[in-house]
Amino acid sequence: MVINLYREQQIADQMIYQVKLTVKTRTAERTFNLPGLTDVMNFLRQASVPSSVEAPLTGVAMSPEGISIVALKDDDDGYVVDQIGSCDLPHYADENLVYLRDESAIRTVANALQKLKERIGLRNNRVAIALPGFAVMVKFLEYEVYDDEQLRKNIVRDIDSILPFPEQTFVYGWRKMKIFDGRERVMIVAVKKDLYQGYLEVMRLAGLEPVIVTAPVEAYAQLLSDPDAKLNYFDLTTALIHVGRRVCSFHVYYSGDVLFSRNFVIDDKGQFNFYVELDKCFAFAREFKGVNVKRACLSFTGMSLNDFQTEFDSAVERSHRLFKGYSRLDDAEKLAHPSKDSVQPVRERIVFTEFDPFKQWQIKMSETDTKPEDFTLHGGNSSAFVIALGCATLKG
Repeated sequence: MVINLYREQQIADQMIYQVKLTVKTRTAERTFNLPGLTDVMNFLRQASVPSSVEAPLTGVAMSPEGISIVALKDDDDGYVVDQIGSCDLPHYADENLVYLRDESAIRTVANALQKLKERIGLRNNRVAIALPGFAVMVKFLEYEVYDDEQLRKNIVRDIDSILPFPEQTFVYGWRKMKIFDGRERVMIVAVKKDLYQGYLEVMRLAGLEPVIVTAPVEAYAQLLSDPDAKLNYFDLTTALIHVGRRVCSFHVYYSGDVLFSRNFVIDDKGQFNFYVELDKCFAFAREFKGVNVKRACLSFTGMSLNDFQTEFDSAVERSHRLFKGYSRLDDAEKLAHPSKDSVQPVRERIVFTEFDPFKQWQIKMSETDTKPEDFTLHGGNSSAFVIALGCATLKG
């Protein structure tokens, strides 16, 4: 199951919060609340939201590094890339376009997407889109095991306490994860409503129909948990890391479930600071949840795997000498996320492996289209490509 913010918003827009019956006589007037009828009418409205017809969708992703479109088709051996295209975001007033700061920015992104769609001759306009990673917030809650209705009420009750802005200003969705230690873990994905509406407008102007609107953390999960992926990560705790030109995304999964998720900006302070920040992500997962990552997969860093491993090991060794005896977490992080275990797992050396969907996913290119070696996966928009690929495996 993938969080679909589009469907959640459709349902939210149709929710009935109160039904009243007013009875008038010649001498009096009485009003009765009808909570039971409210529930029935909301059920009927939710049921009227179009359900999945399990048709293939086109994957679309936008990141600070570009836009990508991927369309897949099935054959006897698995997926074949049917259509694929990528482009950089156009320059716009020295601001990152993916923030959609004004109507002009929305039109600029929509025009770029429209031109890319026309260039590759896109045939399927029904899309699954992942919003940029830094545009969404990913949070986790834990509850006793409840039925779905009670779980929904608990989330609605608690949502204000975990998000730093008023409920009326954001759209959110959730999905249940596996049960850990007798407690049910729930992942919340939220996005500011104005940004969310901006991306829906981009899709509309580009002539695309968004059937699923989700987050990169969900798209990556598709690549790690889909049985056709042949990655054999089901019994491993796996970190999937993408190092872009401006943003690094860091997600930890177990059997497709998200254990931890973070995005951080790559600043101009040098490689040492970057590797220290990356090491903090591993430490955060370890100290907060007691999760020791068993495998760390790098998705297109622009440098060789051996060079990255060497640079990371050197920076981590140096930082541990400089900060010996100190936690890898900031004080604010430790206060916000107190450890649940009195004894922390021992830190192990992180060994990186390559995450290449063409090799590991055994994805083939159609004979009439671009070949993998012709498509620049190590370019700036590689993050958007991988996310779009995950979205393209969805149906709706």
